[in-house]
Amino acid sequence: IEDPFFFSGISPYSAGAPLRSINFKASVRSFSGGMRQLVCNHFDSSRSFDSMIFLDLASYANAAIDPEELTETGLGYACFLFGETLKNSANVGFASNCARGSERFISIPCGSGELHNKRILEAFAEINWYAKRDYSITAMLERIVPTLNRDTDIFLISPSIEGETAGLLFEMKRMGYRVHP
Repeated sequence: IEDPFFFSGISPYSAGAPLRSINFKASVRSFSGGMRQLVCNHFDSSRSFDSMIFLDLASYANAAIDPEELTETGLGYACFLFGETLKNSANVGFASNCARGSERFISIPCGSGELHNKRILEAFAEINWYAKRDYSITAMLERIVPTLNRDTDIFLISPSIEGETAGLLFEMKRMGYRVHP
């Protein structure tokens, strides 16, 4: 997520960086170990991006895979999205319908900073497939989404999307939320 008007500096080219980010004029003057090296421009974003990750861990009787594997796969996707959001310097939140302590579900609002990220990582670590899961993802979405900014990206990780949840997601998109099921 880059804004070409907020230049923040240059750094050595690394594999995977977009070719359009190479600064050829600076590369001509850049030497490392006696050899020229490519350098890339880096830009900061001019707006704040929020991402909310919802992880549906309800028991699905018709799921073709083992519930423990389903939990681990969902956590893997949530961790990946969390990492990508941090790379893009965005605020991130996390919610799951897995019980934790006396709470029926996990809900950490969008935010940033070391302590906030630590809370999310601790929530990831506490999730297991033995925990109680009696709170529906639809009820969670209905409760949490109205508290979010309209420009928040909503990521829903779920093994299946049932009729009521699909209708709610459609309504959220119609209202202007950016939903990624």
